[in-house]
Amino acid sequence: KMMSFSLVTEQVNCLMEETVESIRSALEFLNKKEIDETSCSCLLLSKSHHCETFDYFNPRVPKPSIYNLPRLHKNKILAFTKEGRLSLEEIDEDEVSPNQLNVLIAAKSNSPVINQGIIRKFYEQVEYPVHFLDYETYSSAIPIVEGMKPHAHIPFQYSIHIKKNEDSAELEHYQYLAEEAELPLTLIESMEKVIYDKGSVVSWHKSFENTRNKEMALLYPDKADFLNSLTERTIDLEDIFKSWLTKSHFIFYPRCSSDDNEDCRQNLNF
Repeated sequence: KMMSFSLVTEQVNCLMEETVESIRSALEFLNKKEIDETSCSCLLLSKSHHCETFDYFNPRVPKPSIYNLPRLHKNKILAFTKEGRLSLEEIDEDEVSPNQLNVLIAAKSNSPVINQGIIRKFYEQVEYPVHFLDYETYSSAIPIVEGMKPHAHIPFQYSIHIKKNEDSAELEHYQYLAEEAELPLTLIESMEKVIYDKGSVVSWHKSFENTRNKEMALLYPDKADFLNSLTERTIDLEDIFKSWLTKSHFIFYPRCSSDDNEDCRQNLNF
């Protein structure tokens, strides 16, 4: 009752000729005695689509390069590579988008671009004690626990570090790991014992943790106040970067070699 069957013979037949040609081309390539090792077609692709051998086949691509520019359009990549301009030193500021501009500036100046105001504003919302919370979940197409839906996330582990106040030298650490597949009631009860009823909850990409809190609150209405409180107090570490990005900026840290000046290394330490 959980499955349906479909006849896909026609779709497979349509792909047959293309598949045969791909196999023939692959075998032909494997049988070559020598291949061109001076470049590869990945030059025309964004960094996220580069093959694992990109550096080997493209030793002349500098670091940093145009591929470090975020969301670089394929037409830009095509234009820059055609002109042989792969180094960011060769790219003018009026040739990049606002989101890419600070990356370019940071690379050319070999120093990080940091918006102190955004960082300060983020920290102003932090209230002690601060709870650094992370969930681990499991999901499956066929529910392994009664009462769960297909593909539903079941929290089975949490890790939390607590900084009681600004002067606390050490973090308190608590964790829970379920020993069998089960609904997360015991996990919630464990968190109730260690999480304070005040103070910020910090996560990276908080929508994941908050969605789990909302789901568990629906599953256990008597725990809803506690779980909803966690959601209301959660702040997202991701915001410290996203908030500047939405203002058409980007934070970028270049690499400092051992020969670089002391100012560069001190900036990176910041």
